[in-house]
Amino acid sequence: MAEAPGQMTGPPDAGEALSFAELRRLGIELAQGLAAESWTDYNVHDPGVTLLEQVCYALTDLVYRSEFDVADHLTSPDGEIAFSRLGLELPEQIFPCRPATVMDYRRAILDAVAAIDNVTIRPLRKDAAGASLPRGLCQILLTPRPGIGEGDRAPIRAAVERSYSGFRNLCEDVQEITFVAELEFEIHAEVEVERVRDPAEILAEIYHRCAEQVAARVRFYPFENARRADRSLEDVFTGPLGQSGFCDEEDLNRDRASYSVSDFFTLISGVEGVAYVRDLFFRIDGKIRRDSISAGASDRVLRLQIPDTPDRVRIQLSSLGRMLNVPFEAFSSRLDLIMRKDADGGRAVQNVRKLYSMPRGEHRDLRQYSSIQTHLPSIYRVGAGGLSESEAPDVRARSRQLKGYLLLFDQMMANCTAQTAGLSNLFSCDSSSGCSYASQVLDGDQISGVEAIYPPQPADVMASLVARYDDFTDRKGRLLDYLLALYGESFSEHSLRTFNVYVTPGESDRALIENKARFLDSIAELTRDRGAAGDYLDAERSTVSGLQLRVSCLLGFVDYPKQSLTAAFRKHQLSPLADKLIPASGAEDKATGEAGPGRCDSAGFNPPENSWEDEVPLLADGELAAESLAQLVERVGSLLPDAGGNVAEAVLRSGISLANYRLGKVGGRGDWQAFLIPDAERQWCWLGDFADRHDAIVAVNRLRRMILQLNTGSEGLHVVEHLLLRPRSGVIGELDSTDSQIDFFSFRLSVLFPAWTARFQDRHFRQLARETVRLNCPAQVIPEVIWLGFDDMLQFEQLQSAWLQALSDADTTATDLDAAAARLTGFLLAHRGEECWALAPTFDRDKASWE
Repeated sequence: MAEAPGQMTGPPDAGEALSFAELRRLGIELAQGLAAESWTDYNVHDPGVTLLEQVCYALTDLVYRSEFDVADHLTSPDGEIAFSRLGLELPEQIFPCRPATVMDYRRAILDAVAAIDNVTIRPLRKDAAGASLPRGLCQILLTPRPGIGEGDRAPIRAAVERSYSGFRNLCEDVQEITFVAELEFEIHAEVEVERVRDPAEILAEIYHRCAEQVAARVRFYPFENARRADRSLEDVFTGPLGQSGFCDEEDLNRDRASYSVSDFFTLISGVEGVAYVRDLFFRIDGKIRRDSISAGASDRVLRLQIPDTPDRVRIQLSSLGRMLNVPFEAFSSRLDLIMRKDADGGRAVQNVRKLYSMPRGEHRDLRQYSSIQTHLPSIYRVGAGGLSESEAPDVRARSRQLKGYLLLFDQMMANCTAQTAGLSNLFSCDSSSGCSYASQVLDGDQISGVEAIYPPQPADVMASLVARYDDFTDRKGRLLDYLLALYGESFSEHSLRTFNVYVTPGESDRALIENKARFLDSIAELTRDRGAAGDYLDAERSTVSGLQLRVSCLLGFVDYPKQSLTAAFRKHQLSPLADKLIPASGAEDKATGEAGPGRCDSAGFNPPENSWEDEVPLLADGELAAESLAQLVERVGSLLPDAGGNVAEAVLRSGISLANYRLGKVGGRGDWQAFLIPDAERQWCWLGDFADRHDAIVAVNRLRRMILQLNTGSEGLHVVEHLLLRPRSGVIGELDSTDSQIDFFSFRLSVLFPAWTARFQDRHFRQLARETVRLNCPAQVIPEVIWLGFDDMLQFEQLQSAWLQALSDADTTATDLDAAAARLTGFLLAHRGEECWALAPTFDRDKASWE
């Protein structure tokens, strides 16, 4: 009996909305609304209801699959989750930061150099002679481990300098690294012991405890200790991440200048086997102190004198009133063992992965699909067994007709399972697939005889149908925006889309997706290290500043960072040429003696009005093999309107667009000729003659690719921190006043861009570059943006290379380093750029200091 429409209930609860009963109820309600007059039987025996129930059952299976844990959807067949591919950073990668405070720097240095007990960092405003110094310099004061002599200090100083250079921030540097002065003292005492331990062990432990008491060593503790104390991962990974664990804030803040006799009474009494202590006093500088001792200055530390001969042992052990004769060799070996064990135990490399459990899921083959036709009664004649050949033709025809009708539902749900199975690809940094909706084709094992229903090449047909509704760049872009937002970042789409002149209009959105994916792939470095400075002691120059990396990514530079912005031209004996110097067409090449391409400005040239090709077609990668810049220069470099290997800046600007090329037949010179309009005056450049139209098209496409690679290969930036150019042995000649030196070296840097590439010839893109530098530069630093032509950039890179070589070479004298820095400083002063003000320090002349 039919269910009356008036008996329908209201909307179900959210938890029941996708249940079988609710889906069946909704389906019948819709059927009644659409076909109430023509379809009157809605009971369970009705074929339509049977088909509806099959579809509802299949839909509940899709709902079940979609409700698996997120980790299950992201788990690959090998049972692992590819976190980096999904743009997900692990806690130890995303939580820690670079050293930012004095405490951070101390932690980082102590973790990197095991031979020191403590380190103090002081900002320096004046040198030893009282002269003002640029802001950003500091003094590092080291407290070495006990027993480290003068001969062992040079390697320690070099290790500290090397580690500091690796994690310093922009416009910061160390002026000097010194060691604290050590003031030795002796402990005299008589100690009554119980014979429960070897006296040599007791004496060794007494000396070790007393030495550690005054050493004020900053100790590292395993990360597991913090986790057991219920500290969160965010708390454990606050600040720079060390390899040896975490150090206690109290140890870092402890600055004890004096020690009393009572302190050591308590300390020695706590040693196992010690009964009591009597007659304890200190001897320092030949004087006896029975109350307390002090280092006397903040740059000095007390150091307990460890006996190296039997006559230097000042602590006498006794038992039952009788003095004990402790063998010196036994005492010395046990003390050495205790000290080595203590040193090794506190510096073990920590495995941070043990601090937490990484998300794990179960891989599920969610792509599998079982047709709704499989479980229909055999009378429907659509089951897996198919039909026998004895069936009448009209029966087989009706069976195929029903299969085709049900395939519409099967296909949509099969595509849904494919989409669910592909969620890990959709939410990844990989954009190579080019589609955000998935589909699949069913086979004969799932639906018998489906091959006869599908059109030829069904997979291609299905993919093309899905692609009609798949705005890949929009959906993938929004997903990447979501992943970037997890880290509090965003990517400016409008700016790059406006200035992305190196791609065709159809490639612009895809290029933007790739830029976002690159940004996300390096999200930890681009956020954590945005204020990082380059490591000037790295002889390979493999590290650059965080500002350089971030600006390069945001501006869409290709293959960043580059050590040279002129190499793309120099490797092929090319260089940019000012527009006005483009030669006339037919000018003789001095090298070959033949006429080469050039401006069509002779009196005999009259460009036709209607015989040009409307547009040179773009050849895809399949039509034109990928070629390196060297191959392109060899094949089509002769087509450039050049003079002695020069490439006109107008050609670099206009040659990237096929719309500026024309093909035609002019003046009977060859069958086909190629031309370029490279400048605002619309003056034609003849490129060459070709045997046929196809050869001309291939040549123009190759020429365009070569010009694109010359442009993108030259785009980048150099960052120079003025503080590193400061004089080490004297005053740089170009800066003859103290105020000008402080002004130039304090919290300033130069950012140098190439002026000859297509985008950087655009004043609007230059403004975008300036704003990007300003917004991403640390607030206390003033960047100066400089635009250099090719020759000036080549000179700068030569000066910079010589200076960096001198800076990283430990054998360079201060005089030679100052000479290299002076040449680079003179160049920067001669090409002073535009200051991008953010938050700048000001010089108070009355106080003679920076505020």
